[in-house]
Amino acid sequence: MKKFLILIMLLCGINAVAQENAAALPELQEWYSIKGGVGFYVSHLPGFDPLGGGLNAISYKFNTSNNPVFYNRFPFDTTNQFQWKSGGGYAVFQLDANGDGIPDYFDYLGRIYRGKKEQKPESEPSVNLNRSGTLWTLIGDLNKDSLEDMLVVNSNTNRNFDIILGNKDISKISAVRVSFPVETSHYIGSYFSESGKPRIIFYYDWGSFESFAIYALTITYTGNQPSVTLEQLDIIRTFKSSSSEKLYETCCNYFYWNKRTGQNYLMLTKAVKPGENKVTRVGYTIANDRLIFVKEKSLGGELWSYLECSVDGDENEDFIIPSIIKENGQEQEVLVIYTGLSINNPTAVAFCRRGYCGYSDWVSCIGDVNKDGINDIAFGGSDGCFAVYLGLDWRTVNVNSVAEYDSFKIHQNIPNPVQKDRKTLLPVSLKQQGNYSIVLYSLQGNRIKDLFNGELSEGEHKIPLDLIGLSAGMYIVKMSTGAVSRERAIMIGE
Repeated sequence: MKKFLILIMLLCGINAVAQENAAALPELQEWYSIKGGVGFYVSHLPGFDPLGGGLNAISYKFNTSNNPVFYNRFPFDTTNQFQWKSGGGYAVFQLDANGDGIPDYFDYLGRIYRGKKEQKPESEPSVNLNRSGTLWTLIGDLNKDSLEDMLVVNSNTNRNFDIILGNKDISKISAVRVSFPVETSHYIGSYFSESGKPRIIFYYDWGSFESFAIYALTITYTGNQPSVTLEQLDIIRTFKSSSSEKLYETCCNYFYWNKRTGQNYLMLTKAVKPGENKVTRVGYTIANDRLIFVKEKSLGGELWSYLECSVDGDENEDFIIPSIIKENGQEQEVLVIYTGLSINNPTAVAFCRRGYCGYSDWVSCIGDVNKDGINDIAFGGSDGCFAVYLGLDWRTVNVNSVAEYDSFKIHQNIPNPVQKDRKTLLPVSLKQQGNYSIVLYSLQGNRIKDLFNGELSEGEHKIPLDLIGLSAGMYIVKMSTGAVSRERAIMIGE
C-alpha cells in the first residue's frame, strides 16, 4: 500500500485555515534534529543489528551516495552506523525473504541484503533486481509457501508493479512484472483479506466515468515459472457529465490498512470545484472484498496521513494534517496530530513544527525513542531538515493544562556535538518567570550531573553548560519546573 499512508507520509499541500486552533494544543517536543540531508524518506528498521545497538534504527538520505543507518535514532552516531550500497539505502524495507527468521532488507533500487543473526546485515547485496522507485509495498506470504514476499509498485512509472517472491536461497530471488489492469490505472493500496489473500485497489478514469476497484491477486506456476493474474472483485463507478470533468483528485485518494486489527478504510478525495475552498472526502470500509459506503464529509485539510501507530498515549492509531498557526502575528507551518478515523469526528490532540523543508516531507512512526511507553515520530524534508519528535499522552496534558505543558521549550544545544572543551549553550524559551533545574542523564536514565538550578526570567535564554570530565557519547538533558519537564538528546564529540 502507499507508504505515505501507513508508516511514512508525503505532504505536498498545506491548509491555510486550521481545522482546530492548533496553537492551543500541546506541542510535541523536538528530541533532536540533523541538518544537511537532502532526502525525503525515513525508513524505520526495528531489530536492526541488536548487538551493535540498532534496536530501532533509521535509514535516511543525506546525499545521492551516502545513505547511512543511524542506530537508536540519535544524531552524530558515527561509531554505530551502517552504510548501504550507494543510491538506494534511504528507502529500505524489512522482510524475511529466505524464511530463516531473520529480517532481510530490500532497498529503493531493488537490492536485497541478507540479514544475519544478532549482527548487522551483509553490506553487499545478495541479489540485485535492477529496479527503482520502491516506495509502496505489501509484504507477506503472497503465494502461500511460508516465505515472505513483496508486492512493489514502480513509483517512477505508476503503470506496473513487481512481485518479489521469497526463496530459501536468497541469491535466487527473482521478480515478476505485472501491468496495471487498465492503462489509466492509479495504484491506491493493497492489503490481505480476512482469508489472508492479497488484494489491490486501483483508481482509473474511463472518460465517461471514474472508478475504484478491488482486485484479487493470484500466483500460479507452470513448472517453476510463476505467473500473476488479477481478477476484479468489486467496483465503484461514478459517471460524469463530460469527459473533461474531474470527479476525484488523482493524487489524494488514500487507503488505510491496520495490520494489527485487520481494519480497512478507503478515503476518496473529491476534486475541488472552481470557487470553492473546501475538501470533500468519501469514506468506505472494506469487508469480504466489498466496498461499503460510510459517509461523505467536508474537511479543511489538504492532505493527511495515517501513522499506523499511536503517538498520543491512547489505543487509536493517529493521523496528521498539515496546517498553519499564527504566533506573534506571523504564520508558521505545523503538523496537527489527530486521533480517530478522519471521516468520523477525530480529535486534534497535539502539533509539531514543520518548518520549511522543501517541496516534500515524510513523517514516520519510529517506535518509542525515549522509553516512556509512547511512540514517537521522525520528520524528514527534501531540503535537508530531519527531526525526531516525542509523542505525549494528550489526556494527561489536558488535565495539567496545555499552557503549563508548553510553558517552556528546550532547543538544540550550540554547538552540537559538544567539542573538546566540553562547553555548550542550551537555548530555552520561557513563557513565565520561575525556578528551573537542568540535570544531565545517561541514555539508561542514570542521573549524572546537576547543570543548573535557579531563577530565570520570561523570554529567550542561552544557558551555559559545563560538561568537563564527561566522555564522548550521547546524553539526555532534562529541564524541569517541578511540575513539568522537557528533555533533549545532546552529543559530546571525541
